[in-house]
Amino acid sequence: MSLMLQLAKRSIKFKIMFIAVACTSITLFIFLFISIGYQFLDERTRIEKETSGLAAILADRTVAAIQFQDNELAENNLEVLSHIQSVVSGCIIDLHGNLIATYQRDITDFTCQGHALRGEGESHTLISVQQPITLDESIIGTIFIYSDLIVLSETLQRQSLVSFLLVLLAIGFSILLASKLQGVISNPIKTQIEAITSIKDFSSFSNTLEVTGSDEISNLGHAFNKMLERLRDYGEMLYKSEQDYKELSQNLQEIMDHSPAVIYVKSINGQYLFINQKYLEIFQLNKEDVIGYTDFDILPYETALKVTKNDEMVASSRVPHELEEHIPRDNGVNVYISEKFPLFSHSGEVRAVCGISTDITDRLAQEEQLRRTQKMDALGKLTGGVAHDFNNLLGIISGYVSILELSHPELSSITTKLAATCDRGKKLTSRLLSFSKSRAMEVCTCNLNDILKNNHEMLQKAVTVSVTINLELADDLWLCDIDIADAEDAILNLVLNAAFATDGCGTIVLRTQNITANNNKVVLNESLAKTGSVLLEVVDNGCGMTDDIKQQLFEPFFTTKGQQGTGLGLSQVYGFVKRSYGDITVDSIPEKGTSFKLLFPKSNHYSDTENSPSAELMNSDVNNKGSILIVDDEPELTEILIEILSESGYNVSGCGNVKDALELLADNQYDLVISDIIMPGESGIDLANFISSNYPNTKVQLVSGYTFQKLEQTQLINKSISVMKKPYKISDLLSQISLHLNS
Repeated sequence: MSLMLQLAKRSIKFKIMFIAVACTSITLFIFLFISIGYQFLDERTRIEKETSGLAAILADRTVAAIQFQDNELAENNLEVLSHIQSVVSGCIIDLHGNLIATYQRDITDFTCQGHALRGEGESHTLISVQQPITLDESIIGTIFIYSDLIVLSETLQRQSLVSFLLVLLAIGFSILLASKLQGVISNPIKTQIEAITSIKDFSSFSNTLEVTGSDEISNLGHAFNKMLERLRDYGEMLYKSEQDYKELSQNLQEIMDHSPAVIYVKSINGQYLFINQKYLEIFQLNKEDVIGYTDFDILPYETALKVTKNDEMVASSRVPHELEEHIPRDNGVNVYISEKFPLFSHSGEVRAVCGISTDITDRLAQEEQLRRTQKMDALGKLTGGVAHDFNNLLGIISGYVSILELSHPELSSITTKLAATCDRGKKLTSRLLSFSKSRAMEVCTCNLNDILKNNHEMLQKAVTVSVTINLELADDLWLCDIDIADAEDAILNLVLNAAFATDGCGTIVLRTQNITANNNKVVLNESLAKTGSVLLEVVDNGCGMTDDIKQQLFEPFFTTKGQQGTGLGLSQVYGFVKRSYGDITVDSIPEKGTSFKLLFPKSNHYSDTENSPSAELMNSDVNNKGSILIVDDEPELTEILIEILSESGYNVSGCGNVKDALELLADNQYDLVISDIIMPGESGIDLANFISSNYPNTKVQLVSGYTFQKLEQTQLINKSISVMKKPYKISDLLSQISLHLNS
C-alpha cells in the first residue's frame, strides 16, 4: 500500500517507466524460473530413466552372481556404474538382506550402509533407484543405485547466473527504451495538463490542443477541445450575464440611492447587509460604519430594542407588516412608516428582513396644520356669519341712536356714548370679518401713536399685569397709509409673542420714530430711506432666538410655542407690512431679547378723521323728496330705516325679499331702491340687475356686511352701482341718498 502511495506522488513519466520496467522484470523472472525449473525436471527425469535402465541391465547380469554367490562377479557388474557421471553409489543385496557387492564414487562419502536408512538419508539432491533381481519370476535380490544431482544443480546455477545477467541487461534496456518511448504517452498528457493549468479566465478557452492520431489519448484531447468549446460558450454567456447583473445591480443601487425612502436589509441576527444612500444621509454615517453592525450599535438602546422586536415579528410571521417607528435624530424624533417584509432562501427559510421606511414627520405636521387651518377656516366662517348678524344689530341700534339724537337733543350725552359704543362694535365686527377673511383691506391715513394709545389698555389686559407694556411715542410722528384693523392685529400678535418670550414676566416697549435719509440704520428698503418712513418697534427682554429660528420666523405654520401656537401670527404680520409697502426686520440675541421693527412709508395725505362726514348732513339744505324702497331680510332694521327716512321727508316703503320687492316695483314707481345683498332666495345683485334692465330711471344702492371682494366676483350689469358696508352711520346713508336723488 505504501508503495502505491509513493508511486501516486510520482510523475507520469516515472510511472510509465516503472510500469514498463516492472512488467519486463517480472515477465523475465517468471520466464527464467519456469525455464530453469523445466530444465531441472527434464534433466532429473532423464537421469532417472537412465539409472532405471542401467539398474534393469545390471539386475539381469547379477542373477548368476547371486545364484552362485559370486561376489566378485557382482562387484564387476557394479563397476559399470563408474561410467555414469551422475551415479555416486550402488549396491546389491540378496533376498536375506546380505550385501553382495557395493560401488562408491570417490568424490562422495556416501556408503551403501545407507540402504537401510534410505528413507532418512535421502536428500533432495539424490535420486534413488531400486531394481528387484528375479529368477523365474521370483525375487532373489535387489540392486540399489543412487544418482547425485549436484552436478545438475551446479550446471543450472551457472545457467541461472547467466540468465539473471541477461535479465538485468534486459531490464536496463527496457529502462532505456521506456525512457525514450514514454514520451509517446506522457508528452500528450503533459500537454493536456499544461493546457488545463493555463486556463485562468474565459479568454483562455480559445487555447485548444493540437491532436494527432486516434488512440485513447487523442480521444481525450478531442474531448478536451470540445469541453473547451462548451466552456467558452458558457463562459461568454456567464460573462454577459455577469455584466448584465453588474449593470442591473448598479441601476438598482442608483435607484435605491435616489429613493426618498430609507431602504435596508438585515440578517436574521439583525446585522445590516444593505443600506441605501438615504440611510447614510440621515444618520451621517459611512457605509463601513453600518454594514455588519446592528441597531444596538447605531440607535439608542430603547429605540433599537423596539426596532429589533419589529424585525423579529416580521421574520417569525413570514408576512409583510406596515409599522410606525419613532427614530431619534439631531433635530428631534422623526416618525417613519416602515414597510417590512421577509426575504426567503431557496429552501424557503427566512434569511433576511427588508425594510422601506418613509419619513412622515413633515406630513403629520402638515396634516396637523391642515386640521388647524380647517378649524380656523370653520371658525372664520362662523365668525363671518356672526359678524354679519351683529352688523345688522348694530345698524338697528345706530338707527335708534340717530332718532334719539334728532328727537331728544337733551339726551346728547347719552346718545354720544351710545354712538361711540356702536363705533366700537363696528370695529369689533371689522376685526371679526378680517379674521374670517370676509373683509377687504381698508387703507386710511392715520397716526400710529393714536392706534397705540387707543389699544394700550386692551394690550395690557391681554398680557396680564405681570408683563409691563411701556409706550415710547415720538412727538410729531408722521402719518402713514395702512389698514387700521390689520395694524391693530399685527401689534396684538407682536405683543403676545413678546409676552410669551418673557415667560409671562418681563417688559415690552412699543416705540415709534420718524426715519429720515440721515437716520436710516434700520431701513432695508432704499426707497423708504429717500421718502421717509415711520418706525414701529416692539422690544422685549425675553429669551431671544437663534439665527436658525430667525430664518423660519415668517413661514406659515412655523411656531416655537408647540401646541399653544398656530404659526400664523407672524406670517400675517409679514403679509400686512408687505401689503402696506413697508418692511420688517428682526434683531435678537439669545437670553437677551428681541426687537421687531416695522417700517411704513410716510403718507402725503391728511388724516381721514379730519375730513369725516358730519352729522350736520342730516340737517343740510338738500332736497329730501323722493320715493324709496328698502329691501332687507332684517325686519327691525327695515322698520328703523323707514321711520328715519320718513321723518327726513322721504316716501318710504319696505319688504324682506326680492320677490316682494318685484311686486312693489310693478305697482309703484320708486326713485331709489336700497337693498341688502345677502338675503334668502334671490340676492340683491339679482334685484339690481333686474332694475337696471327694466327700470333704468330707478337708482340702486346696495348694502352688505360682507367684503366688497365677494361682490367683485359677481356680475353687475350697471357697474356704477355702489355698495355701502354695514353697519353704516345714518348720516352717511342720508348723504348717499341725497347724492343719488339730487344727481
